Amino acid sequence: MSIVRSSLLFTLLLASHWTQAAEVLTQDSVKGVMQSIFTNVTKKDAESVVKNFTKDAQVTLDLPERLGGRIEMNIERYQAMLNQTFAITSSYESEVHNTKIDISSDQRTATVTEEVHEKILTNGITIVSTTAQKASIVMDAGKPKVKKLYGHVKVAPPVPAG
Repeated sequence: MSIVRSSLLFTLLLASHWTQAAEVLTQDSVKGVMQSIFTNVTKKDAESVVKNFTKDAQVTLDLPERLGGRIEMNIERYQAMLNQTFAITSSYESEVHNTKIDISSDQRTATVTEEVHEKILTNGITIVSTTAQKASIVMDAGKPKVKKLYGHVKVAPPVPAG
């Protein structure tokens, strides 16, 4: 009987460890969610982009005043903005630089800072921007998701393509 109890206890402890391990953030899981966002933005797939966000996520963009200044959005509005942007963009290139990931000691939250360089061609005009981005990542139903995204966007004066 003690062998059965020991075996059962061991199985429960092991299952508990696996469940707990799946509920914490790692460098790889955080990199994965950020890579998924980058890949889906490059594909112009707004629906897949927002699958990487919590349902109550908040997105804040600080744009130059000539482009509307600060914009605060819930995830539905962010998806609509992405769709609108993708619809008028004929060419899109981007690179991510200086990524830093800071995972909390309890591994339940993480902060990602990075610099995103973008080049967009729309209506015969090339727009180049650099965004200092900060994302707050949380575990949501066992998956890493973005809870808050903040971007400070600097936009160079647009130039005619060609």
